[in-house]
Amino acid sequence: MDRHLTNPYAWVIMGEPVPTIDRDNGFEIVIHRKDHPPPHVHVIVWGEGELCISLTGEVRVVRTRGSFKDSLVRAALALVQAKRIAYLQTW
Repeated sequence: MDRHLTNPYAWVIMGEPVPTIDRDNGFEIVIHRKDHPPPHVHVIVWGEGELCISLTGEVRVVRTRGSFKDSLVRAALALVQAKRIAYLQTW
């Protein structure tokens, strides 16, 4: 498991703690408890919004909240691609 992966409860949604599994280069990676398949992570960029990125098949953005520069999306995708196996193990 990646030594940078952590599991603090950073925030709460509908009474459920949402574990932050990683923080890297300004991104906060979370996996919601009891989330629906297929496996995915939520990439939070404070002040910008949230990207929902798939972990199976092609790593790609499946949903966004907010607006992101293309360079930020590419950086988030590269991060998730690089750590996909660790994120899948956590999911």
